[in-house]
Amino acid sequence: MTNNAVLGILVVNILGFIFLWKSNKNLLYALFSISLLALFGFTVAKEFSPEWRVYQKEFLNIQIAKETDSDVIKSLKSAPIAIRQIWNNELGIADRCTTCHLAVDDPRFKDAPEPYRFHAAAREHDFGSIGCTICHWGQGRATDAEHAHATEIHYWDYPMWKGDLVLTSCPQCHEEIYEPKYKLKGAEVITMGRDLTLENELEIECVACHTIRGVGEVMAPDLTEFGSRTEHEFEQTHDLNYVEGKKTIYAWTFQHFLDPVKITPGDPETDTEPTIMPDFEFTNEQAHALTTFVLSLKPSMVPVKYQFKELMQQGSGK
Repeated sequence: MTNNAVLGILVVNILGFIFLWKSNKNLLYALFSISLLALFGFTVAKEFSPEWRVYQKEFLNIQIAKETDSDVIKSLKSAPIAIRQIWNNELGIADRCTTCHLAVDDPRFKDAPEPYRFHAAAREHDFGSIGCTICHWGQGRATDAEHAHATEIHYWDYPMWKGDLVLTSCPQCHEEIYEPKYKLKGAEVITMGRDLTLENELEIECVACHTIRGVGEVMAPDLTEFGSRTEHEFEQTHDLNYVEGKKTIYAWTFQHFLDPVKITPGDPETDTEPTIMPDFEFTNEQAHALTTFVLSLKPSMVPVKYQFKELMQQGSGK
């Protein structure tokens, strides 16, 4: 609403300049002055009524509605409305996500609407320590949904993963996911992608052509760090002209698994050969799983103390 009002003021001033510049400059200057005062007023109003304040007030009402203890209700009402931040210097994390996502670690809100819903992964993860963007990406310091999610912010290199694409972040702490037959609860999509790289309908392992994490051949591009490139870096090294819909890393990779020659047909003008990758006739589900898997292939920057080493624990009897 504020943006529309500002746009309206701009249009009025342009029209005023066109029609009043020669006929009535005094009225034009008055219009400019009123417009400046209005813009100042909108700026102040926006500063004192940000999106996150609305969410916190609404969540407070939801909490109060769930309580019957008068002392608890009194305590809730006295809690400050403020920006909340999770900071972890070791991980390089400064997240303000919980300023709006207020119940990520409270099971009582498992059926609540977003942004108040309990996050099931809180049972195994201490969000208060590791934050949110280490898995979900996005712009952790932002305090409004558009900039925090950053899915439409072209200059931000790490837009928030949507849906189960967040699983691409699991291996940075759970490296065992790359081990054959290893299962991690909740990560079924990425493990399906892993298994498809080892076995498919044509009985060809991906490492017969690609190198993956140091293992395989060099007939095709090395996929070891496929997921480490940003959207901008990917744009510079891949032809996205044949991608349908939004031209992203995910879209290119997903569609390439479905129809390799369509996405990389080659270009005689640039002396680029078409792909030699065969069409494995993957289903959409399989292509999505494979895309999730290859996007997870990147060096882990997480300190060892945060990495979960289940195989080591089992071997030591712990």
